[in-house]
Amino acid sequence: MRRVLHLCALAIGVGFIVWLLQRIGWTYIASCVSRLGLGGLALVALWAACESICDALSLRAATIDRISRKRAVLVNQAGALVNQFLPGEAGELWKAALLRRHAGESGIPAAMIWNYAFKLTRPVAVLPS
Repeated sequence: MRRVLHLCALAIGVGFIVWLLQRIGWTYIASCVSRLGLGGLALVALWAACESICDALSLRAATIDRISRKRAVLVNQAGALVNQFLPGEAGELWKAALLRRHAGESGIPAAMIWNYAFKLTRPVAVLPS
């Protein structure tokens, strides 16, 4: 039953992305990608991957390494996806629920610590020196 639920969630997510891209317009997307060029596209993809991995590793550190790197990336991406569609940081609640299943009760404070540390340090990183 759980596998069916996961496959349904995946199908809904892929369907939503296709709908969104179609709504934006394939020609407009192609125009933007061509202006960016292959080098720019590769740089954007590399930046996104690095940000995602660093984000996940900090979440893993907050759980005191009680979850695998792969699980940290998956939990982090699941929370980010939920945050895209639901208001009020609902993705953080989703992360805490997923972490609780895999890291025990320490998953909930870990998600909170990670979330607030991230929120507090982000402005500091962009302040002028």
